[in-house]
Amino acid sequence: MVKYKAWTFLIGANLFWAGNIIFGKLIVAELPAEWTVFLRWVVGLILLIPIAQFIEKPSGDQIWRNNWVLIILLATLSIVLYTYLSYASLQFTSATNSALLLPLRLV
Repeated sequence: MVKYKAWTFLIGANLFWAGNIIFGKLIVAELPAEWTVFLRWVVGLILLIPIAQFIEKPSGDQIWRNNWVLIILLATLSIVLYTYLSYASLQFTSATNSALLLPLRLV
């Protein structure tokens, strides 16, 4: 049973990843990449922050005080910039090309 659970999560991750690329290709025709990234993260934060507060109950003050430079650097470079470049590239190429090149990018 555990084997099927692992396969289900692996297949689900690939489907969500592919769905994000297809969704990105459709949405960049209507909105600029900047707004797409902003709206994606706002919706994600609205959904995930209450869940994280309820389940994890983090001590945010201590984490922020000790690592604020690293948190801001990682948030800017790896999350925002990576997502922006992914959506901006969809303005110039097809979703298939983007899906083929996405695994080659260093994250």
